Amino acid sequence: MVSILFTSEGRPISDSAVKLVRGAVIEVVLERPAFGGDVLGYAPDGRVVFVRGAAPGDRVRVRLERVKKRFARGTLIEVLDAPRRAETFCPHLARCGGCPWQRIPVESQREALTAHLARTLSQAAGTPVVPAPLHGPEATMGWRSTTRVHWANGGMGFYGPAGRVVSDIDACPVFEPAVAALYTEVRSRLLPHAGAHRPRRYY
Repeated sequence: MVSILFTSEGRPISDSAVKLVRGAVIEVVLERPAFGGDVLGYAPDGRVVFVRGAAPGDRVRVRLERVKKRFARGTLIEVLDAPRRAETFCPHLARCGGCPWQRIPVESQREALTAHLARTLSQAAGTPVVPAPLHGPEATMGWRSTTRVHWANGGMGFYGPAGRVVSDIDACPVFEPAVAALYTEVRSRLLPHAGAHRPRRYY
C-alpha cells in the first residue's frame, strides 16, 4: 500500500509532514469494498479513507471532502492504476446511485458481502460465525426482478450518488425484461404530467 499526501497545488509532501485536512489531495491504493457502495483504503496516518466510484486495487488520487478523527471521505480525482477494475456497462453510472459497485468484479462483490455478513452475525452471536459464500446471478445485466424508483421534479429514476436528488433514468440495464417493460410504461404515463405531482416513490 502506498499513500502520498499532496498540497492543494498538487505538490507531494513527505509522510512525516502528513496532516489530513479538508481539501488536501491524497494518493492511496484502495483495498476492499465498503458497505454502502464505497471502496476503502488507508491514509498514511492509518485512518480509513472512503472513496466512491473506484475498485479494489485501484491506485487513485482523491480530494478529501470530510475528515474525522477515525476516517476520511474523498472525491475521486484521478485513477492512476486499475489492475482489477471491471468494465462498466451503464450510461447512467456517473449520476445514478443504483449500482455503486459496478466497477468492482462480481467475485469481489460477493466476497465483500460474505465478509460483511460474517462480521454482522459474529457481532450478534458474540462468537465467530462463518457463513457459506454468497451466490447470485452470473449475468451483470437483465437480472433484477424488483426495484424501488422515485418520481420527482418531472423525472423518474433513482437517487443520485450525492444524496436524495432523483436522477431521471430512461431505462435500467439491470432490470429483467418484464420489469424493464413495466418501468417504461409507467414512465411514459407520468412524463406528460411532469410538475403536477409531489415527489413520490413507486415499488
